[in-house]
Amino acid sequence: MTKYPGAYRYAVYAKSPNMEPSETVYSTIYRVRGLSLPSALLTVPVNGYGEAFSWKKVSMDKTGKYIAAIAEDQNGFIWISDDYGVTWDGYGSKNNWADIVISGSANMFAAIAKSGFVFVSQDGKNWLLRTSLSSLGFSNWASICVSKDGTKFLAAANDTQNHFIYYSNSTFGQTWNPVNSGVLGSDGFIPGQHSWSSLAASADFGNAFALPVDGLNQPAIYFGTTNTWFNSGQSNNNWYRAVVSPDGTFIGAVTSANLLYVRSGGEFTSKSPFGGGTSGGFAVDETGNTVVAAKNGGKIYRSTDRANTFFEITSCPTRSWTDVASDYSGENVALAASGDHIWIGNFNGSVETFSNPSQRTWTGVACSSDGKFIAACDGGAGVHGGYIHTSADGGLSWTLHKNLGQKKWTHIKTSNDGKYIVATETSSYREAGNPGKEWGHIWFSEDHGLSWKRSSKWSNWTGIAIADTGKIFATENDDGTPGLGDIYYKSAGAQNFNSLYSLLGAKNWIGIDCDATGTVIAAVAGKMIYTSSNSGSSWTEHNLNYDFHGVIDLSSDGKTLSLSFTGTQSNPYRIVHLYNLQNNNLTLFASNSFGPNISIFGISLSGKGDYMSVATSKGIWSFVGRDLAIKNEMESGKSYNCIASTADGLTIFAGGTKQTGIMMLK
Repeated sequence: MTKYPGAYRYAVYAKSPNMEPSETVYSTIYRVRGLSLPSALLTVPVNGYGEAFSWKKVSMDKTGKYIAAIAEDQNGFIWISDDYGVTWDGYGSKNNWADIVISGSANMFAAIAKSGFVFVSQDGKNWLLRTSLSSLGFSNWASICVSKDGTKFLAAANDTQNHFIYYSNSTFGQTWNPVNSGVLGSDGFIPGQHSWSSLAASADFGNAFALPVDGLNQPAIYFGTTNTWFNSGQSNNNWYRAVVSPDGTFIGAVTSANLLYVRSGGEFTSKSPFGGGTSGGFAVDETGNTVVAAKNGGKIYRSTDRANTFFEITSCPTRSWTDVASDYSGENVALAASGDHIWIGNFNGSVETFSNPSQRTWTGVACSSDGKFIAACDGGAGVHGGYIHTSADGGLSWTLHKNLGQKKWTHIKTSNDGKYIVATETSSYREAGNPGKEWGHIWFSEDHGLSWKRSSKWSNWTGIAIADTGKIFATENDDGTPGLGDIYYKSAGAQNFNSLYSLLGAKNWIGIDCDATGTVIAAVAGKMIYTSSNSGSSWTEHNLNYDFHGVIDLSSDGKTLSLSFTGTQSNPYRIVHLYNLQNNNLTLFASNSFGPNISIFGISLSGKGDYMSVATSKGIWSFVGRDLAIKNEMESGKSYNCIASTADGLTIFAGGTKQTGIMMLK
């Protein structure tokens, strides 16, 4: 345990039976002395990856799903992500790594140490050591590349003694040969012996490009169509990185001083993407149409016209970038930063998103009545979704449920004892190859998250509720016709959900909640509230004449209902109303107005409805007493998407956008 001034820091870990052997999730809790609020930050870092390393190189497969990276410091393992950079695992032993690469088809991973040790893997998890190059005794191997199908390799060294480039087409890089008049260029000129700083090749190895940093310093280009190399004639003393597009039509080089040379029609043209400074990497898409250049100590610059013009990506964070990689589409990039993280960038038309593995976008949080069991869902800080995380010890340690898949999770709820959990997402429909709908399944666990099942039905689920008996209720607003949907329910132990259409018809359902027994239910559609006091066998309609803002919560005893509204034209403020709910009779007894620029994202009532916590775009609000007379504002100015509280209302859990963990307040 390490002490900090005014605080204690505890580092702990837990391992779930659902997780792969290497999937250990670390958690850190900060308890601050002498401050009443906030009292704790429960962080949920990525498994095996919780620190900012001195990242050196990064590589990406053709889809962007698989990413490999190496670091230069004491954390110098091989790091692999199989989910677009959201989670990472470290493999192998610490080494003085020089380069790493993934084949386009993600069926071959290769890393080379400066000593010449080559590690290869077909899945990024199980690695084989190859010693052919290390036995040559070269002191500073610098670069390695692999073909798209994973059957061909090139490697080169950069030390005081000049050497040939080495080539392998044996099984998993078992044997290597120098590129001379018998290998890769037997019909003509060969690149000779030099100190090489960087290599690159097209996906089929039909074109290759090598940058020397000694003597003449003129890059060598190989064309498979003529089976020969030729000297480019472009000289520079500071060659830093070579790049060849997977289709072989784009060949470029960048110097450490940010002079980008692009070959076109046999000639190299000088470019300056960011007008001076130090290069931090260079990558292209499959065809070379999209080019990304990173500035060390700055941002990244992007071109969509084959490096003719570049524009600064202002939404990109400023970091000490050391390398950049791109998928084949050019829409996903991975950025390595020294002393920071591997950042993931996504370009979707005019929308640009950047995130790193330490960030989450919490879209739901729930807890047991005593706060011991916590469940939180991450909708994804980037564009590719996140995971469900659970804790069985009040947030001291966390379990990552990676086995459920990487999805855009939207809601999560638990029973008061934490045994039953239910969650919704919007990814599964598209994952199954269906276009056009942001639909997903309902996922549920009946054993504290140890095992999970899912509904057979896809839909746009807008709300969920769960009783202590394990009974689940869910609302949708698109059952094939946008704006029209049903309420569904199921009991514990059942697999299938049943519809309440015969009782309520199809409506634009926005949200739902129930009491601890599942007897009292409240659901919202438009300006109408529907309540039931007999587990949904019959319903009462209430017209409240307000536009519902989308947030609903019912106390565990079923007697207090909270709703958020958009207000009226004369009073546009966001409003939270509290109602007494007795035998399907609704009586308004308290309300609170929030500012017109404040959005309400979550409400949590205590078990008896005498405490209320509200998550907003401008902070967390806590109210004491059924009349909302005592009000506390916390985390002012910070946006929180979701909130939960214990039965006594004295402990609050809240999650926001691009946050490391869950905030706990007492």
